[in-house]
Amino acid sequence: MWNMNMMDDFSKKWEEMMKEWFDQLMKNPEFLENVSKSMEHAMTSKTVMQEMNKEMAKSMSLPTAQLMGRIGGYIIRQEAKIADLEDLILKQNEDIQEIKKLLKAKKTKK
Repeated sequence: MWNMNMMDDFSKKWEEMMKEWFDQLMKNPEFLENVSKSMEHAMTSKTVMQEMNKEMAKSMSLPTAQLMGRIGGYIIRQEAKIADLEDLILKQNEDIQEIKKLLKAKKTKK
């Protein structure tokens, strides 16, 4: 029957075995060269796919990610301007109400 000590021993041995295997791989120049080539191919493929997506979007008259980003930025800036205007209107309404109170109080004193 398995107990915790056996599980700990098994885990430690497995970890040591995997570390040794990984260390051997990292010392193998052929493996490192293949990993490097795979990464280069992956990056090249990514770039090619991005360009193909841009061309496809362009041919379909769809906006590109860059254009959508610019549009999103424009919308955010406009929302901020609208919020500032709303704040200004609220402040002016408060000022108008205060002026009305003062005028009413002045009329009442006469």
